[in-house]
Amino acid sequence: MRIKHKYYKSIDEKIIIGEHSSGLKVFVLPKKDFRKKHAYFMTKYGSIYNEFIDNTGKIIKKPEGIAHFLEHKIFEEHEGNIFEKFALLGARVNAFTKFDATAYNFSTVDNFYESLKLLIDFVQSPHITDENVEKEKGIIEQEIKMYLDNPDWKVYFNALKAMYKNNPVREDIAGSVESINKITKDDLLDCYKYFYSPRNMIVFVIGDVNYQQVFDTVESSLSKEFIERDYEPKLVMGDEKSEVNQKHIREKNDVSQPKFIYAFKEVKKYESEELFKRAIAIKIALIALFGNSSPLYKELYELGWIDESFSTEHSFNEFFIHTIIGGESDYPDELYERVIQEIDKVKEKGFNKKDLIRIKRKFTGRYISSFNSLQAIASLFTNYYIKGMDCFKYLDLLEEITYEYILEVFNSHFNEKYAVVSIVESDGDEIG
Repeated sequence: MRIKHKYYKSIDEKIIIGEHSSGLKVFVLPKKDFRKKHAYFMTKYGSIYNEFIDNTGKIIKKPEGIAHFLEHKIFEEHEGNIFEKFALLGARVNAFTKFDATAYNFSTVDNFYESLKLLIDFVQSPHITDENVEKEKGIIEQEIKMYLDNPDWKVYFNALKAMYKNNPVREDIAGSVESINKITKDDLLDCYKYFYSPRNMIVFVIGDVNYQQVFDTVESSLSKEFIERDYEPKLVMGDEKSEVNQKHIREKNDVSQPKFIYAFKEVKKYESEELFKRAIAIKIALIALFGNSSPLYKELYELGWIDESFSTEHSFNEFFIHTIIGGESDYPDELYERVIQEIDKVKEKGFNKKDLIRIKRKFTGRYISSFNSLQAIASLFTNYYIKGMDCFKYLDLLEEITYEYILEVFNSHFNEKYAVVSIVESDGDEIG
């Protein structure tokens, strides 16, 4: 492996990067005197990758839900149970599929290198047959139906469907019952071949480890077939306009109190570092405007229009950008009008500069303290790396953010023309 060391002065951390001849990158962040160690084996392949371009330029389209389906199948082995194998080593294994990535990870105190080898081995060895694919469809179908009855899931994905007309982020990560039943063994093997390839994957390790031993363990665990799999597919996105697909969406469900989401959509493209910087600015603005110490939050809480469920979230990558404001309220329509009113007020009069300075300091402290949690660092690094961003530049970008920049980003992002309202309210049925 070609090895290079990268030092980040602002956080006094050094990461060692190994690049295998196949294109696989291995990142090691040594953390002395920590007992627990974490490892991730991750692919840039999530639920939105349903239509993609292969190395020859051919466009390939697959049913929704394959990334999540593959995650299920990779845990199935010819012999034994992968969870038990990790447990025997004293390690805890897990996996998740997101819109833009799938990751397999474990944490352990002992037997780290044996566990790392096991992680690399099992992700390279999926057991996929016609029979077990059909069996898995029933399991995933039940999982999908369970979420369909969940009002939190409903209000969230209704908001995505209202915002986006063509972007695949509007579809459930697990797919639909209809799309799952279209998936074949060949579909799964195709997507595995294309996306579980060295140039599309990374290994990230953090803990009190020897980086050379990590590189040697990974290198010795790579199969010949994996090394020769030279693919780096590119996502094909639908033509998504700035306009929202549907301004309002309401649905009845068995809820004691209406659930709401107000979402703001943005489709403009930004370079990865600028996108990262804008995201930090938006999050600062969200705390200033809607955080639980803000005047608006206190006003709405005292009115009884919001409770502890009230929260904000900013989601972004190169394919979609949106902000969500959500929670539970008996007055979701009135609350929306009040939120828009406050946004317009900030656009006219600006923020309290002292509040933004205080929040920036809070963000700095929170980021530095996150380095006390290896799990937090691992999650942060892998999440941002898949987006093409370096999370260790956070403090440098935060330092660059001025009051004027926050206001500029806020004014362009929070445009009511591109806002949607999703509400799930009571179906009116009562027992008694």
